[in-house]
Amino acid sequence: ILKKKYGPIRILNVNQYSESINTPEEGEESDPQPEMALEK
Repeated sequence: ILKKKYGPIRILNVNQYSESINTPEEGEESDPQPEMALEK
């Protein structure tokens, strides 16, 4: 679902969050700011 919605750019963002949070699952759901930035 996330891949379809945001594409590869979203994956890169998740990777950065994974390194910061050490939990990819939480990073995907806990980053509303990056989501808005990508939309704009």
